[in-house]
Amino acid sequence: MQVPIRWAAVEGSPLADAGNTTDLLMTRTLLSNAFLNQGGVSLISGLRSRTTFPVIDDPNAPNSTEAANGAELGDVQASDPNTRELRRVRRNARQAYDLPLVPDRRRGILGIAAGRFNGDNGMPANAIGWGSHFRNLFIVEDPRRSSLVRAPVPVTDPLPLSVLDFDAVMVAHESGHVFGLDHRMASDAVMNPTIGSWPVGAFPIFGPGERASMPVAASWIEGARVDPPGVFEPGPVLGDEVLDLHAGDENPNSIPEHLDLDGAATSFNQQTNRVTFELELWGRIPEANLAAPLNYWTLIDRDCNKQTGAPSSLVNQLGLATTFGGAELIVRTTVTNDGQGLATTGQAWEVTGNQVINVPVAGVSHSLLRDSLRPILAAGTTPTSVELPLNDIIVAELDNGVLSNAFTLGSPFKIQFAIQEAGANPIVWDRLDEQEQGLPSVFEAPEYPNAYVVDGQGKPIVGQFAPGALVSAAADGLLPNHPFEVYVGSDLAAQGTAGASGQATIQFSLAANASPGLHALTFVSAGTARAAGNFLEVIDVSGGNGDFDGNGLVDADDLNHPVLGWKARHAELGGSAFLAWQRAYGIAVPVRNQSMATPEPASLPLLMAIAACAATRPVARLFPRRVLKRSV
Repeated sequence: MQVPIRWAAVEGSPLADAGNTTDLLMTRTLLSNAFLNQGGVSLISGLRSRTTFPVIDDPNAPNSTEAANGAELGDVQASDPNTRELRRVRRNARQAYDLPLVPDRRRGILGIAAGRFNGDNGMPANAIGWGSHFRNLFIVEDPRRSSLVRAPVPVTDPLPLSVLDFDAVMVAHESGHVFGLDHRMASDAVMNPTIGSWPVGAFPIFGPGERASMPVAASWIEGARVDPPGVFEPGPVLGDEVLDLHAGDENPNSIPEHLDLDGAATSFNQQTNRVTFELELWGRIPEANLAAPLNYWTLIDRDCNKQTGAPSSLVNQLGLATTFGGAELIVRTTVTNDGQGLATTGQAWEVTGNQVINVPVAGVSHSLLRDSLRPILAAGTTPTSVELPLNDIIVAELDNGVLSNAFTLGSPFKIQFAIQEAGANPIVWDRLDEQEQGLPSVFEAPEYPNAYVVDGQGKPIVGQFAPGALVSAAADGLLPNHPFEVYVGSDLAAQGTAGASGQATIQFSLAANASPGLHALTFVSAGTARAAGNFLEVIDVSGGNGDFDGNGLVDADDLNHPVLGWKARHAELGGSAFLAWQRAYGIAVPVRNQSMATPEPASLPLLMAIAACAATRPVARLFPRRVLKRSV
């Protein structure tokens, strides 16, 4: 499972000020065997149209008075009861990826690095990271600050993990929340809410159930992919988002936060053939003081033609005062308080010619998602299950199969969203596009750089190797004619220069002491965040590697060779050598007498036509592609 990540750093934080921001943001230890890929999940770069991660504005840059009280540029007041600065940081990061020509928006996970979180008002002052499930978002504090030793109880000196390991654990923990994992109090758990709870020198782990659920939960994240060997498959969920850049700027006394649009998201699940429209509010709907029902409208101009579809007068008759014309699909989601809490109902219509057709009730569903952030706390802090409320998301999901004008990939459309307070005199509080022209959107399969292990003929394979073995690997989508680096886990394994089309092939030897298990294989265009990821697996060959004839491959000859094979030498080699041969059968091992010292990286000529593999990617472990349905 490969999941794109869109990093951003808040100005003034150490990451934003570092000489090589992308190196620090794309922390190598994050990709090591200790963390995410325990569950078969690898984070790859979510960049397509740029090569480096953006630095975003600090929404509340401190003035001189605040600076005197210890506030710094890059700080985020995470414990503001209204979470306004957190929400502005999130919007700034999303806006940074909304590029005019080739937007990277709504792809994978949005990760934000801040300088420090400042807590108050009864919220945890020692929070160092926050993660959100529904918005695929996490925000982590830079561990190069003193946050890790801010705890009321002194931290062990030396710290049980390095600073970069802490960074990786924070990202792994908050990514776990993105994948739907809850806190777990076991002392060795990544999902323990207090960092530093682990025994000194031990690395935290995901539990078996967490490892099994991670790739399943990740499968509904836009751009996530599960690729069998030899096949590159776009993830089942394709998405886009549009932002209201004025959200939160209005006076709360003139427009309540739950009537203020923050943006909107659209997604298309190819596996279930369902289309989802999400209206993201700037704040939360008050349960106790909901004076009148609220209508949240979605208008879709399927062919970007104002002359077809519903004229604005027809939409007015359905109950929304608007000048937006040309909608072929109209959806209304209504939120009320039924005495037991907030409830959603709704209706959808298709417009063909002069006909208005009700979408079958079974073909549309409405729901309300209440998004919040879950924390990870600095060492020594008392564990807490506190959640930080963010905003509400109004969701309408339609069965694409029942629509007479079904959505298809690559076909652009325009969208308009509006919020209306119902009643005798309905008021439209906010619109996504105040010009009433609609904002463009499209469902498309994003392309990212790809990396894969290859055999001697350049064919992608599932990579299984003994420690010290020679590995052949290839990648495409890197920066053309640009140096690249290859990492196995967090360790630099090789360097080279990509070809004129961004293709690369290389051979390198695994470390002689490489630990058994899955390791991330990562190609990175040097000095940038353009990265391609995959896995290889190191096999336990304790007791011998089974290569009795010394040709670098464990095969039938090692059993049957008349002179060197196990059968001919069983009295010399013993039963343990036969078991080692069984474990290592079919994998590459170090050639006999090959030096086990770390080799100088070497670039090789192009071994294969990458174009033939442009639609292929292997992984070492495969997981079923299922979609985790989100519910309130």
